[in-house]
Amino acid sequence: MKRLSFQFEIFLVFALAVTFTLALVSGAVSLPVAALLPALSDASSADGMIVWELRLPRILLAMAVGAALAGSGALAQGLFRNPLADPGLLGVSSGAAVGAALVIVLASAFSAWLADSGLAGSAVAASSGLSSSAIAVGACLGAALCTWCVYLSGRSQYGLHVTRMLLVGVAINALVSAVMAFLSYFSNDQSLRNLTFWLLGSFNGAGWGGVGLVSLGLVVLIFFGMRYASALNVLSLGESEARHLGIRVHRLQQGVILAVAVAVGLSVAVTGVIGFVGLVVPHVVRMLCGPDHRRLIPASLLLGALVVLLADLAARTLLSPSELPVGIFTALVGAPFFVALVIRSRRDVW
Repeated sequence: MKRLSFQFEIFLVFALAVTFTLALVSGAVSLPVAALLPALSDASSADGMIVWELRLPRILLAMAVGAALAGSGALAQGLFRNPLADPGLLGVSSGAAVGAALVIVLASAFSAWLADSGLAGSAVAASSGLSSSAIAVGACLGAALCTWCVYLSGRSQYGLHVTRMLLVGVAINALVSAVMAFLSYFSNDQSLRNLTFWLLGSFNGAGWGGVGLVSLGLVVLIFFGMRYASALNVLSLGESEARHLGIRVHRLQQGVILAVAVAVGLSVAVTGVIGFVGLVVPHVVRMLCGPDHRRLIPASLLLGALVVLLADLAARTLLSPSELPVGIFTALVGAPFFVALVIRSRRDVW
């Protein structure tokens, strides 16, 4: 199994390098492969501006988001000891979604109020001021609030009550769905369009600032993931057994929840909701490489980066120069693929 895992990781690195190169040369303006090195060495040229300002930050952001979502899924499944668990169970994605929705809808309502009050210039300024940074801040605050509520609900004198956290997470997701429906009902056409496009997930307008934010979350995830990989292996035996073997379960749970919340929260805040990556990718890796988190987490990071990069490449090239939201591709491919994996699986891979 270790040899198979190593070979799979080598294959992922090779596939990621090929897809990275293909993504650099593909788009509304195609570039020959021979022009890549001159473009990378001269950022002021026409090709260099395309590569450095448009494609390279988008590619790196897609890879970072894919790795963050897949790695978070692997940690969440290890924490809950369930291969069907998802980072969304902690309320991170839904909290980020409702935070962003509030910013979009309230900013649009405020702009409309200014226009009705005869302050047309102020209304235009308020509307144009609705930047991706404001949406990202709202999404981060929403993700932090929901994760904090789920965490507090699971605290007890004996540590974290994981089952209670799962139930509260499901309840928060249902509540957030109701809030989103309420906001959608009362939003105008423009805010509804912005909200729908954001909820589908997109890397359109990716910049180096977004790459830095998501990379920060990814670094936190990798640090805690590799630190607690062996402890998660022991935790798979059960909490009581892990405590008897010297694992500080409460510290482990806190570290994993923090890493997942930061990584997923920043990813969703920058790019919107991209579904099924955190659920399907770790499940596939577990079937191929086994349940050892020391191998599972790195392979999930690589496969997640590859899957999201491929999805973004398809999203911006199939209907070029127009593009589709990435979340459409991950849902269309991820949902039936995951169902097929569950049906065809004949053995317990946990």
